[in-house]
Amino acid sequence: MKRRILATAVTLICSLVLASSLVRADQDDWYQGRRGHWVQQDNAWRFHDVDGDEYRQYGNSWRWSKAQERAEQEQWYQGRRGQWVRLPNGWMFRDLDGDEYRQYDDGWRWKNAERAEQEQWYQGHRGHWIKGPNGWVFRDLHNKVYRQYGDGWRWESREANN
Repeated sequence: MKRRILATAVTLICSLVLASSLVRADQDDWYQGRRGHWVQQDNAWRFHDVDGDEYRQYGNSWRWSKAQERAEQEQWYQGRRGQWVRLPNGWMFRDLDGDEYRQYDDGWRWKNAERAEQEQWYQGHRGHWIKGPNGWVFRDLHNKVYRQYGDGWRWESREANN
């Protein structure tokens, strides 16, 4: 009798485990913020997302098959979405509104300076760049300042200096 109960319990547990894995196989998985599913082909695994991109091994590393194309479409710089464009004499960043961030004689700046002063973002802080007597500083909306000290840059709170 004990063996029959034990066999029934083992059968019930195995059937629950198998049934739950079968149900889960029909659902999408998530990997690196993308929805899709894992597929095994021979001894290799690949992740196919719902957009048709594929995460797989290339040599000794893993990467998305459309990573370069996706990166060019979804780049962000200083809180603006756009893309980097290679010019004959360097690089520029063009945002979706057509504004350009490029190098000029006095340094890097947005072509539309008025808009740049209103909507500047740096390291996740919203504010604006200010040219001072000792160089440039970035002041955010919470009155924190990013400035150069010696060979490096750091954030400081303006309240600490007042």
